[in-house]
Amino acid sequence: MLRLSTDIKKCSNCSCLLDNREMERGSLILTRWTDGKTNHSLANISGDIRHDFLVKCPQCLYLVWFNQLQPIESINSFTSVQDPLKHSTAFSIPKFDDYIDELKSGRINVENEQALRKVAWWAGNDARRDREVNIRMLGDEIENLHTLAAMIDVSIVHDRLTKVEIKRELGLFDEAEHLISESFQYKHLERNKLFIQTLIQKQDHHVQAYPFIKFE
Repeated sequence: MLRLSTDIKKCSNCSCLLDNREMERGSLILTRWTDGKTNHSLANISGDIRHDFLVKCPQCLYLVWFNQLQPIESINSFTSVQDPLKHSTAFSIPKFDDYIDELKSGRINVENEQALRKVAWWAGNDARRDREVNIRMLGDEIENLHTLAAMIDVSIVHDRLTKVEIKRELGLFDEAEHLISESFQYKHLERNKLFIQTLIQKQDHHVQAYPFIKFE
């Protein structure tokens, strides 16, 4: 069965049809990692840019902003057409280098830069999730995290925990400990804080899945 809504659009570079069937739209969050990624965001689409996100055309491999493409059709679960997606292909998910290329292109507006840097972080971490052997960060990953950290307003408690995690993953444990010492006000954030604080004390800089599940 199709998800509630699947959008078909035309690639601005090669005119092939691509769709967003790869977007995770389940109702439950079953996995959450310390960098903020969840099973809802497996396509590296941040909630901050849910309606404005970068994808790769599966045919010409061109990077395009899905919301800016020419719409062709929107399919819902009540559509009676047999196999309505047979003429389109699911978009491809960009890799870390793709996000960095887009960030360096000069095409990014200020509103999208922080969210794009966040999903670039997630994409870089994808190779490290649930791995016993740690893969070291590359130079571009480190630079991206330093830039992202500088953009974060720590007066917003959710964002402060994000900055703590960035500092931890960069191995800046003293800075992370200083940021995490204040109250995070909300019960679920305090629980996340305690888990990350334990990792800081162990000087563990690996991205981790939280050992508890919060159904949302």
